[in-house]
Order: sequence, then structure tokens, then C-alpha cells
Amino acid sequence: MAATTTPTASAKSTATKRKPAAAKRRTATTARRKTSTTAKRTTRPAPMPVAKTPVEQVQEIAERALLVNVGVALATRDRVMDLLDVEGSRQAAETQLKRFERRGATARTRAKREVKRTRGRVERAVGQRRTRIERGLRAGRDDLATNLTSSLDRVADQLSEVAATPSRLISAAGERVRNLV
Repeated sequence: MAATTTPTASAKSTATKRKPAAAKRRTATTARRKTSTTAKRTTRPAPMPVAKTPVEQVQEIAERALLVNVGVALATRDRVMDLLDVEGSRQAAETQLKRFERRGATARTRAKREVKRTRGRVERAVGQRRTRIERGLRAGRDDLATNLTSSLDRVADQLSEVAATPSRLISAAGERVRNLV
């Protein structure tokens, strides 16, 4: 019979002391690895962008625009094919297409009606504002004419008064002289 050995108290304490040392070594190794990786990253020269000629730039832009359109067309085709993926015949697919066409026509008609309604509302609102502004201008013009006429009348009265004042002063002075003599 083999005897089973149990670790003694001193063996237990040694085992627990070794774990932190091993953990410290792992941490140090990880830190060294990270430092060297960071150093490698920072010492690598950044890739220099290749200068493109204006013709190459235009070509790239045109190519990208074309690829976007092709991608959209392909995505649309895939969706249509998914919609038409009917477990049936060509007639079932045609029926589904007609249904989609009717929905599109209905949506178009609805949108046209809404545009007409909105246009009518906007035209009415603009007409009402225009009428209000014209009335305000007419009223302001009439008030201005009335005020101008009354101001002119007052100025004319004051001018006639000023013109009559010297003759009154002369006649008053003449009467005083007559009274003195």
C-alpha cells in the first residue's frame, strides 16, 4: 500500500510564496513585450502617400461614382429577386409585380394630391399676406396724405400770420405815434 503524502505546513507556505513571484515574472514579461511592440510601432516609418496626378484623381473619383451606382443596382436587383422568390410559377411572379405596380401608382396619386393641397394652401397664405400688406400700405398712404395736408394747412396759417405781423406792428406803431402827437 502506498502512503499518501500530505504537504506539510512549510511546503504550503513555500507554494504560496512562489505564486506571487511567478505572477511578477509574467507581469514583467508582458510589460517588456508591450514596450517592445510599442517601440516597433513608433519606429516604423509611416507609409508615404503617393502623389497622384490630377488625371488619376479624376479617374479615381469617376470609378468610385460608377462603382456606387453598380452596387446600388445590384442591391436593388437582389431585393427584387428576393421579393419575387415565390414558390410558384411565372404567373405568380407577374401577379406580385402587378400588385407592386398598383401600390406604386396609388402612392404616386396620393403624393400628387398632397402636393396639390399643399400648393393651394401656400398660394392662399401668400395671397392673404399680400392683401394684408397692400391694405396696410394703402392705409399708411392715406394717413400720410391726411397728415401732410393738415401740416401744410398749419404751415400756411403760420406763414400768413407771420406775413401779417409786420403790417400789424407798423399800424400799431403808427397809432402810438398819432396818440403821442
